[in-house]
Amino acid sequence: MALDLLLRGESLTAIHFPGAKHHAQFDYSSGFCVFADFALAAEIASNDFKKKVAILDIDAHHGDGTENLTLNNPNVLTFSVHENGIFPGTGLEDKLEKQAFNQALDGRSGDLELIEAVNRFIEINNVFNPNLIFIACGADGHVDDPLSSLCYTVDGFVQVAQILRAEYPNMPILMGGAGGYLPDSRTPEIWARFALEIASVKEGCH
Repeated sequence: MALDLLLRGESLTAIHFPGAKHHAQFDYSSGFCVFADFALAAEIASNDFKKKVAILDIDAHHGDGTENLTLNNPNVLTFSVHENGIFPGTGLEDKLEKQAFNQALDGRSGDLELIEAVNRFIEINNVFNPNLIFIACGADGHVDDPLSSLCYTVDGFVQVAQILRAEYPNMPILMGGAGGYLPDSRTPEIWARFALEIASVKEGCH
């Protein structure tokens, strides 16, 4: 439904917080993920609607399922920013010929490293020139989250959203929540504040 809104031109931003389940594979579930909804949405957008899709994944864990399921689709680019050495243990190198890019960060990396990675995504993405951007906004890179050693702050996530929407004011963007393991505190705060910023189109932009 979120993808349909973007494809019909009814919105520049569509948000599905339970979405972006990026570990599910073609024939088995993995890492709390049963269906690879971003990969499925990218397949629909690219094959049925002839759109080019860029997927930015800032979850603390490598988006291995999304990458694997879109690897042979030349109209889908994946870029995953994640912690090196944690589940699923993949995403250590780029696959340039397949439009699959990875930025594996050392534990204790913080907002600066996250923003540097997002700026690298922007450089690569501007060459790819997509029609849609999907963002897997995993909140588990927050410094308080128990499932990673990354040190992102809420403000860091907000800055990422601001940078992306400022760079792409007219781009249809689909946001999914991906992971986050502080369900009563930081996870909903990060998702809510990121969503507000990514949906904020400044005056003069349409």
